[in-house]
Amino acid sequence: ASKRTFYETFDDKADLAAHWILDVSLAIVSRWEAAVTPALTARAKLERFLDEYERLGREHPVFGQMINDSDFLRAFGRLADDRRFLLLVDLLRRILAEGMKRGEFRRLDPDRVTWIVYSLLDTVYYLIPATGARKGPLEDARLARELRAFIVQALLAHDGRSRP
Repeated sequence: ASKRTFYETFDDKADLAAHWILDVSLAIVSRWEAAVTPALTARAKLERFLDEYERLGREHPVFGQMINDSDFLRAFGRLADDRRFLLLVDLLRRILAEGMKRGEFRRLDPDRVTWIVYSLLDTVYYLIPATGARKGPLEDARLARELRAFIVQALLAHDGRSRP
């Protein structure tokens, strides 16, 4: 393809990368949706979501590099109104809302909790390790387990257990 065709389709390389990550992420959403059944608890669905998030980082390490690039973040932010991006964000929101409705998770605002969880994951998986100060969950299995436990325990109903 020519440069003209490229720039008719994408704003720049960061925009291309953002669209690529969106496509990769949507493939992960499809894989997740194929693997879960309505009979699973919201906690089990959340844990599978966290598995897929980690899988994204392992299978596509360039994502970690891109999330630390301000041009990429701006390009990814421009996709916020894209229907496909909303499907990606909505996956976690649906898991949380279902868990809250069933009484498995504490009653919170699912939209806010969605952004909190995504921000926490992105920060601990990619932003902090990029500083070189600490290894991230992709390199430290114990940290990955602790982060997962932190997220799940923070969401569970007050008795600390998932309710069927």
